[in-house]
Amino acid sequence: MAEPIKPAALREKPPEPVLPEAPQPPADKNNQVAMVQYLNSLDNYQKEAERIQNDYRNQMVIYEAEAKVYEAEMTQYQEALTEYNIAREGAVKGAEEMIVSASENFGYGYVNKDDPDVFWPWMARTWGAQGILITVYFVIILFLIKRKDIK
Repeated sequence: MAEPIKPAALREKPPEPVLPEAPQPPADKNNQVAMVQYLNSLDNYQKEAERIQNDYRNQMVIYEAEAKVYEAEMTQYQEALTEYNIAREGAVKGAEEMIVSASENFGYGYVNKDDPDVFWPWMARTWGAQGILITVYFVIILFLIKRKDIK
């Protein structure tokens, strides 16, 4: 079982829109040409502001949809990660128990080679035991050969 892959991070929330400055009314409100130009520029300003606001609303709708998808993916990831960790811990615990069991049953066969105060007496005792076994087997073999020759 492979470790689950974390979903990509959610992008930043779209920034608040910056609206352009509204046109200033003409100084002379009795000048009809200036007033018409002002009203036309005010109408253009309102259309531009509405377009910017609609664009921002659309970006927010998309962002909210992405946030919901991210939330669902993250929930799925966390569930998969929990299952993975449980399976992993189970496997590790089983292996640790096997190591402890082997240490308890065959601990006499393991020695720390980096600790000379423990290693060299263990080495001498082990080689001494092997030497005794070799000598005993050698004597038994010689005895059996001699016995076979006598018959």
